[in-house]
Amino acid sequence: MTARQEQKKKIAGLRKRAEAQRMMAREARAAGAELAAGDYAMQARSTARALALAIEELDTLSCYALANPNREATPMICRECGRKFTRVLGRTTCEVRCPKCHGYDTDVR
Repeated sequence: MTARQEQKKKIAGLRKRAEAQRMMAREARAAGAELAAGDYAMQARSTARALALAIEELDTLSCYALANPNREATPMICRECGRKFTRVLGRTTCEVRCPKCHGYDTDVR
C-alpha cells in the first residue's frame, strides 16, 4: 500500500469516527445528558482537527516523491505563513508553492 493510499484510509477512518461522535452527542443531548453531550462534542471537534491535519498532509505528499522513493525530500518553510513542509526538488524545479497559503515565497530550512 502506498503512502497516499494509507493517508486516504486514515482520513476515511477519521471521518467515520467524527460522524459517530457527533451522533453520540446528538443522542446524549436528546436524552438530557448535557455533560456527556459536551464531552462527545469536544471529542468530535478534536477528531475534526485531526482530520483537517490529515487532509493537509495528504496535499503535501508529492507525487514525484512517491514515484521515486530514493530521492530525498527537502525540508522547506513558507515565509508568508510560516508553514513547514517538505518537497522533492527535481532538476527543473524553480518555484515551490506553499501547500497552506499557496504563496511562492519559500526557503529551504
